[in-house]
Amino acid sequence: MEYKFNIKPIELTDIRLYGNEKYNSNNHRNKPNNYEYILEQSHTDKWIDLFKPQYKKLSIYNQEHIKLIKLANKVGGIFVKVLRNIIYNV
Repeated sequence: MEYKFNIKPIELTDIRLYGNEKYNSNNHRNKPNNYEYILEQSHTDKWIDLFKPQYKKLSIYNQEHIKLIKLANKVGGIFVKVLRNIIYNV
């Protein structure tokens, strides 16, 4: 199977003007027949063994735990930004 790609630069002003309406690949109307299959092949579970032969998998099914993890991630991100500002502005 042979794929052809057309790569060309895009002006930042054009991206800001048209945003996702023009450049979001999910908005293409005529997807190839094997689009979903190719997309599925990019999922981590298809390639992680090649890069990390030993890894641990953690499954969380409790929705309340997932909400807490997301909140902790958000708070942690804010905390890191505050620390960076303090460090770089001292």
